[in-house]
Amino acid sequence: MTLPVLPPLRLKAADIEDVAVISACLQDAILPVADAEWLAEERSFVMAINRFRWEAPRDAAPSRIHAGLRIASVRSIQSKGFDRRQRDLLLSLLALDWAPDSQAADGTGTLTLIGAADRSLRFQVERLLVTLEDFGEPWPAASRPTHSVVRDSEQGDGR
Repeated sequence: MTLPVLPPLRLKAADIEDVAVISACLQDAILPVADAEWLAEERSFVMAINRFRWEAPRDAAPSRIHAGLRIASVRSIQSKGFDRRQRDLLLSLLALDWAPDSQAADGTGTLTLIGAADRSLRFQVERLLVTLEDFGEPWPAASRPTHSVVRDSEQGDGR
């Protein structure tokens, strides 16, 4: 099966609807911690990820591609569940979440890159501006990622 020919993604998020689109594209992406960098002078956090190409037709051969993710206007960064100095660590990304600061009307808020194994990166930003851009050539993925659905009654919460 040949890889689908798709134009490279070039996306920009400036509101919650845009974040939902980028979040969908980031599901099951792999982020090598060594490929994530804080650019202090630009107040941006940049990372090179390899992402599954969910936008391909479902019957196409599964594939991945490298992409750059940039988060602008960053005030602070916090990591949960890992130390950013663990340069050999690979994070499996699940979603990108935006929470505007309810106390301010100036566009500030928290952007959270949610990973598997209860790992995350949380960015306090002055305004929402995220870009995702594919680069390089796609390559075959071993398989299409799958996720099981866990119902509340299966989590042992007593219901």
